[in-house]
Amino acid sequence: EVADELALAEGARRDLLTAIEARMAGLGEDARLVPFGPRAVLHLANFAALRRAATARRAFAATAQELAGLAAALLDLDRERRPDGVEPPERVERLGGFGGRFVDPGRLAGVVGRRAAGQPLSDERRRRLAAARDALAGFDLRPATPLWLLPATESGVDPAADLAAEMRLVADPCEAAAVAWDESAEPVARLVRAARLVRLESADALDPERHLPWLDHLDWRAFEDGERALVRPILARVRCEDLIAGGLAAFSRLLLSSRPVQIVLLACDRGPVEETVHFEPAWFALGHRETFVQSGSPARPRALVAGLERALGGSRPALHVVDNPVAAAAGLDPWLLASARVSGRAAPIFRYDPGAGASWARRLAFDENPEPEADWAREPLPGGEPAPFTFADAALADPAWRPGFALAGEEDDLVPLAEWLDLADEEAARRLPFVAAVDAAGSPRRCLVDHRVAAAARDRRAFWRSLQELTGVRSEHVDAAVARAREEERSRAARERAELEVAHQRELAELRSGADAEAVDRLVGALFDLQGSAPTAPLPRADQTIDRFG
Repeated sequence: EVADELALAEGARRDLLTAIEARMAGLGEDARLVPFGPRAVLHLANFAALRRAATARRAFAATAQELAGLAAALLDLDRERRPDGVEPPERVERLGGFGGRFVDPGRLAGVVGRRAAGQPLSDERRRRLAAARDALAGFDLRPATPLWLLPATESGVDPAADLAAEMRLVADPCEAAAVAWDESAEPVARLVRAARLVRLESADALDPERHLPWLDHLDWRAFEDGERALVRPILARVRCEDLIAGGLAAFSRLLLSSRPVQIVLLACDRGPVEETVHFEPAWFALGHRETFVQSGSPARPRALVAGLERALGGSRPALHVVDNPVAAAAGLDPWLLASARVSGRAAPIFRYDPGAGASWARRLAFDENPEPEADWAREPLPGGEPAPFTFADAALADPAWRPGFALAGEEDDLVPLAEWLDLADEEAARRLPFVAAVDAAGSPRRCLVDHRVAAAARDRRAFWRSLQELTGVRSEHVDAAVARAREEERSRAARERAELEVAHQRELAELRSGADAEAVDRLVGALFDLQGSAPTAPLPRADQTIDRFG
């Protein structure tokens, strides 16, 4: 089909088929090709759950067999301790040829039971240990198929779909998921109790009064990671409209319950509606703090699968909000529409993992988006110049939003939507927003955007900026802190310059004062040196002076 669509020449067609065959040959026996479409995420989640369950059961199988053998050995040893544990003929045989002639096996059994290797186990402890041995020895290596719980209001869903899973239609998937998890966890709890009991008995550390009540009440909340993965995967499929219509309470209870259930929500915009603010189930789930939250798209399958596997390996509920755009317009590939929605911020990619650290910076991953620092990613226009690719640009390819656009004429008051969103209200009211497009002939055109599309674009940008602020990519608090730090640095530098100038002037004054004093000292010294070096003569008498001058 690809070769025909591209009208490839025979040589290129042959090269393409050879490359596809080589790719298929390297996939491996367990690999599956998933068709791109609305059910792609269900296949990916189901396959990831199956793989996780199979890996966990293989890892636990060796442990179960080892512990079962250890329990059997402990029971055999306990049987040796009991007076009636070994039949007299067997005991005589163990004493050797002459031992049976001189030793009473019955009396010897009583002594061995009391003194050798400690006291025998009580009947209750022996019964528990035998039950633990049987439970561990009977561990089934085959993983249970995942259980999908679908809303009964789901239209066009075949419970016997092509997923390798059990599918049930229920009134409320969230309530049913909590019940199903508890039911699926109980058989695993029995295995875990058996394993813990054998470990305590083998270490001779069991305190019946302290440990047995604890073991009796042990449930999935005390599971370790490998034990938790033995529980049958439970996946609930929910819908936005059902949550808004009254399902939020059960949804929130499940997110707060700590049950590691996978909740999958296929999200899509319903086209132009009266509400200008779009409900964000992922944002709602972030408020539960300890819930794993993923917002993904089939256009980014690697990030989507990584989030699914991370959530399945965790110990908390997980919500996967996956973009599920409606059918693309005729001639447009659905992958193109899904990718456009990622670039247009209609389907932002992020993952919130409470197990990744204590801070938002560690928990929230945001880097799978194109140009995460900007409001909008930039894509080349038909003329080649890059321009912001807004929500409206992505909506232009979606038939559900097509009524919100109209071809523009030669109006002078047209403004690109990305710029129009930054205008003040009064100025925006005098301008018409548009997005660039091309017609069927490939000629560039301008499409006017109505108020509903513009409002949706504003809402998408607001949500995007909220995510930016949470991730620290773009935060007014950070900007304000940086501005304060820069202002403080400028003030500190100005103070230091002023202090240096004052100190410099002081030093200059001191130098001048010192230079003046030194100059006077040198002058005085020079004068005294001149007087000391001149020849001395007796001063004339007064009468001689008068006679000389008068």
